[in-house]
Amino acid sequence: MSVIPLSENAARFEELMQSFLKLSNLLFVERESINPNRSALEKYYIQRLKVVEELALLTGEIYPREVSKVIDNELRFIPQQLAWDSKEGDLVALLEDIQVEDAQILSRGDVGTIAYVYESGVRYEVEFVNAAGETLAVETLRANQLRKVDLRTAILHVTDSNLAA
Repeated sequence: MSVIPLSENAARFEELMQSFLKLSNLLFVERESINPNRSALEKYYIQRLKVVEELALLTGEIYPREVSKVIDNELRFIPQQLAWDSKEGDLVALLEDIQVEDAQILSRGDVGTIAYVYESGVRYEVEFVNAAGETLAVETLRANQLRKVDLRTAILHVTDSNLAA
């Protein structure tokens, strides 16, 4: 592979980075919409991969640093519904802290049970209970706020809740 010096292709590099950022923004907007269009998401991912490939050829880096920074920053927004099929009764863990009532918080890693699946897996109603099985909170959450709990590999831990049963 012949690498062209970046100084000779600064304009093309800038153009590619602008395309990459625009496609990243389109992906984010589509993922955060109430009813994401799966074919649009796939189209944007494929277009962005082509831009990344060209950036790699242009810079000589397998994964250009500028691209890595953006992708690392957005990994938490990747819609989990594309990675796993979920159904009522599945255990899930929070990927972020969420405020439920007043100043009360459910913490990252707290485990809940999917009580209802909305919009083909875009949003979920999740029930969080204490060790006695009493409901502490029922929250409607986006897929990118959750991950499925694999009972074969998960190690659960106990925390005292600030939520009253």
